[in-house]
Amino acid sequence: MIAQFFSRLSTGERRWLLVAVVAVSLAAIDRVVVRSVSDEFSFLQVEIDKAETQYRHHYENVRLEEQVRDKYRRYSPYIKQTGSAEEESATTLAEIEGLARQSGVRLQDVKPREAKKTGAYLNYTIDVEAEGGMKKLTAFLYGLNSSRLLLRAETLRLESREQEENLSASMRITRLLIP
Repeated sequence: MIAQFFSRLSTGERRWLLVAVVAVSLAAIDRVVVRSVSDEFSFLQVEIDKAETQYRHHYENVRLEEQVRDKYRRYSPYIKQTGSAEEESATTLAEIEGLARQSGVRLQDVKPREAKKTGAYLNYTIDVEAEGGMKKLTAFLYGLNSSRLLLRAETLRLESREQEENLSASMRITRLLIP
């Protein structure tokens, strides 16, 4: 039946029929094979992009983790509690007295307070009354802030007295430790 159909067609008609069959076959192959492969490649490219984004995110986390570990190693000796609360308080007081002696500030009154637990930290607070010149008090405060014990002057009140160069200073000094 198909052979009779082809025998009745002229040579030009056969060529056009062959071109049409090839075109339809190419379109079918494009639909079935090429597009499905192309769709699969597109899907895989989206998955690769997601994986690359996750990789960059995880890499950044690992890089930051290393920075945090380095900082922890660097500062952990300063903030870890090495003795009892009384020993830590005595160490803090000795540091404050040493800084006052170095800077030439005269300590008038030093009142250690009880250590308070704040979250994961122990907060040591000391109220200090001191007297000295502006340069000496500035040197004392600088020494506090650059101390190896990581001391901080939380509050500071300065008073000047008439006819005296010295200033009277009241301050609250704190130190945080990890128990």
